Amino acid sequence: MRRPSRAISPACRRRDTEMLNVVALPRWRAGDAERLQAWRVKHQPGALRLPAHVPLVQSEHALADADLIEHVRAVAARVRPFTFEFSYALPLMWDGQSARVLLMPEAGAAALWSLYRNLYSGRLAAWLPTTSTFVPHITLGSFSMPEQALALSDQWNASEAPLRGEVTELSVMRLSGPRVQWVTEVPLQGLVSA
Repeated sequence: MRRPSRAISPACRRRDTEMLNVVALPRWRAGDAERLQAWRVKHQPGALRLPAHVPLVQSEHALADADLIEHVRAVAARVRPFTFEFSYALPLMWDGQSARVLLMPEAGAAALWSLYRNLYSGRLAAWLPTTSTFVPHITLGSFSMPEQALALSDQWNASEAPLRGEVTELSVMRLSGPRVQWVTEVPLQGLVSA
């Protein structure tokens, strides 16, 4: 059987902001969501429209909406909920001109990686990104200057306790310009670890 091309044909191509994305919206321990949101509102554009999340499937695929949702449901039916702990901030430099600060998990990192790999199987296997590495994270801030990212990382790491919670469902959403449309939430209900 021939593997489908990674290229998106012009007939299937839609603007990235019109395609569906899959994210994990964590359920946080009491107080952690508010603490994280206070930081994100100061440093992450769009934090008020899109809550803290772990991006899993970006909009590079060419699956029809119904096919992607069906695939997400099949994966979620096999994977059980899991706990995590985001414990440190890491600056990520893009091009010397901009940077992000990512919150990185210690506990739960392997489960997030496994969930990502499960999502990029079957119908999504042809769109597994090969030019970048998946790093489970939550974006804390975006900056035009790398020095700002370094300073925020240092500040977070010196002052904040780990954030704890659980991933219990996958959320399918569509970004359309400044608008976020939540399409569906799919509970994790399997018997095996991600």
